[in-house]
Amino acid sequence: MEVRDRIIEGAGKLFLTEGIRRVTMDYIAKRLAISKRTIYEIFQDKTELVKATLTYLTQKHDDEFNDIQKDAGNVIEVIVGVLQVGVTSIKQVSPLFLDDLELHYPVLCEETIVRRRRESMLNFEHLITR
Repeated sequence: MEVRDRIIEGAGKLFLTEGIRRVTMDYIAKRLAISKRTIYEIFQDKTELVKATLTYLTQKHDDEFNDIQKDAGNVIEVIVGVLQVGVTSIKQVSPLFLDDLELHYPVLCEETIVRRRRESMLNFEHLITR
């Protein structure tokens, strides 16, 4: 795994469980056993890292959805699979993450979370129609 990917994945886990505001670049560096300088060589600032993390999480979600659709025998199995993944995801996300995203990164929140909710609803409606 490349250093960039390791930072994104590690920071993403920290952001999701502890909130964005509470997780500093120093804390990320210590938890990942890398220097803060390494992080700043790859990411200009925390906002850029948060954005990369959201992109990573979105892609991961899309991959999971596609895998469920590919492996399911029918639409009901897709719906159940998606709901199971959703419940698991909700349990892993601290409310602090969503609060921090909405309060401190409103543009990123709108670009990702709000848009993803709309897309998810449309996908779900499509599955129900099928």
